[in-house]
Amino acid sequence: MKIRQVAELAKLKLEPAQEERMEAELGRILQFVQQMQPSGATPPAEMPCGNVLRADEVLPSMDRETLLSLSPARTKEYMAVPRTLAEEGEA
Repeated sequence: MKIRQVAELAKLKLEPAQEERMEAELGRILQFVQQMQPSGATPPAEMPCGNVLRADEVLPSMDRETLLSLSPARTKEYMAVPRTLAEEGEA
């Protein structure tokens, strides 16, 4: 993989001189990693991979009006909450 591709994936804008320097640094890092040999440690045992699911169970929930009465603000039949995401173009 070329350093330009790595920079694009990382959303970095590099000048040509920076690309050359980063490519050399990355090459040295990769050479070092290739020299590393695993120690005498045994590999971890494989663990079974799977989801532990529970059966769906229908439980009673709070009455809508009770819930809305506990909300600090409401709009008709919905809870009003502060905006957490900005509109496009807003800071």
